[in-house]
Amino acid sequence: MTYYLLVTSALYMNRTILVTGTLTSASLMTFFFVQYGPVLEIEPSTYGLSILVFVLICIILFAQQKIASNLLDAFEKNSKQTHEFLAQEKQRKDNLIEQTQMISDNMNNIRESSEENKESLDQMSRAFQGIATGMENQSESITSISRSVEETGEKVMLMDDSMQLLEKKTEEASQVTQQVEHGNSTIENHG
Repeated sequence: MTYYLLVTSALYMNRTILVTGTLTSASLMTFFFVQYGPVLEIEPSTYGLSILVFVLICIILFAQQKIASNLLDAFEKNSKQTHEFLAQEKQRKDNLIEQTQMISDNMNNIRESSEENKESLDQMSRAFQGIATGMENQSESITSISRSVEETGEKVMLMDDSMQLLEKKTEEASQVTQQVEHGNSTIENHG
């Protein structure tokens, strides 16, 4: 009965229950030896051996409880770390999926733009081919267009210079007009 109570209390993996079970078992064993020892004519060496076995079993059960407690703490710590790691991995996975979706959308946009650009380039190519076939000499046309562009650029520059000169002359005329008006008002005031 003593050992049964001791082992049963160890099954709960709780230090308080184990200490209570150990003290109760020790009390029961002491009671048994005191009450029934003389009646059963138990040898004194048997008392020592029984106490030694009891102490060894207690040491083993306390060590087992301590190891189990440490393992349980380590398991809980690892479980918590695993949950945190899984949460981080889920966050990374969600971010990766979101970024992959964005990249996929951008790639689709680029593909659509590329197709539109290709179609535009094909149309421009056909238009240039039509122009080229309608002209006798593509080289002369390009040279003529180039000269026209250069002449237009020069005319624009001349026109810009003329506009600046016209603005300057307008300012000078405005100043002269103001001076004349000022001079006329001065003459009228003196006269």
